[in-house]
Amino acid sequence: MRKCFLVAAIGIVVAMGVCGCGAREGGSSTDAGSGSASVHSDDMSEYGYESISQEEARELMSGDSDVVVLDVRTPEEYAGGHIPNAVNIPLDVIESATEGGVSAGLPDKDATILVYCRSGRRAKAAADMLAGYGFSHVLEFGGIQSWTGEIER
Repeated sequence: MRKCFLVAAIGIVVAMGVCGCGAREGGSSTDAGSGSASVHSDDMSEYGYESISQEEARELMSGDSDVVVLDVRTPEEYAGGHIPNAVNIPLDVIESATEGGVSAGLPDKDATILVYCRSGRRAKAAADMLAGYGFSHVLEFGGIQSWTGEIER
């Protein structure tokens, strides 16, 4: 499964080279931990994504094999340590991709996507963009700085 996501991530980089469009404008300021592990798109914030706690994210990771864990840090940061099975698509790649380019690098738009970065700022921005591209179940859970689970190097 990890190889599929790596192939998909390469696809998004290729798509990025073909287009130069920016993502939708806007921001978000939902509080971490305000969601629940069983969030549905009807429960999403006005920004189209939900912030959840790291404990809730860990529950989702352990219970659902279809969950995509998305690390939006740079490749160098990712190489320094990441959550096991996380897919690395840097925020700047998401920012410069079109809706079709992002869709090519991730599963269907109804998949559960758990987004994190170093501290949480980039995760919120990426979650907002993904929601703007029509992904219906985007959950951001902050940063790896406060992650207490396993880290793969």
